[in-house]
Amino acid sequence: MNKKIKTVIPLLFVAGILVVASSMSYEQQDLRGYLHMLPIAWLEKIVGDVTFTYSSGTVSIEEKGVAGFIEFFIRKGTHVLIYGFMTVCAYVALTPYRLKFHQKLALAFLFITLFAVVDEVRHFFHPDRTGLWQDVVLDMSGGALAVMVLIFYRHRRKTKGR
Repeated sequence: MNKKIKTVIPLLFVAGILVVASSMSYEQQDLRGYLHMLPIAWLEKIVGDVTFTYSSGTVSIEEKGVAGFIEFFIRKGTHVLIYGFMTVCAYVALTPYRLKFHQKLALAFLFITLFAVVDEVRHFFHPDRTGLWQDVVLDMSGGALAVMVLIFYRHRRKTKGR
C-alpha cells in the first residue's frame, strides 16, 4: 500500500465515525441513563450554583439534573477532542505532500472547519438534531488546540535535535 493511502486511512476512519455519530438521534446517544448508575449526586454541592447559556438554553443542574449537566460537558468536550484528533489526522494525511509545515497546518484546520460546518448543516435536516454554530466554534477550538500541540511538538523536536 502506498504512503499516501496509509496516511489518509486514520482521517477517513475518524470522519466515518463522526458521520455515523452525527446521524444518530439525541436519544440514541443519551448518556444520562449510564450516568445515573454512578455516584454523582455529590457534584450538586460543588457545582450546583453554576449556570450559563449555551445556544438558546440554560445549562445548570437545576435545569438538567446532575446527570444531564455532566452529559452536557461530556458531549461538548467530545466535540473538542474528536475535532482535535481529526486535525492531527488531517495533518498526518498531508505529510507525503511537499508542503511547508504551516501550509499543512492551515489545510488541516481548514478541512476540519469545513467538515464541522457541513456536519452542523446536516443537523438542520435531521429531525432529531439541532445544527448549532456554537458547536462549529467548539469543533474549531479543538482544531486550534491540535494546531498548537503540533507547533509545540515540532518546536520541541527541533530544539532537541540541536
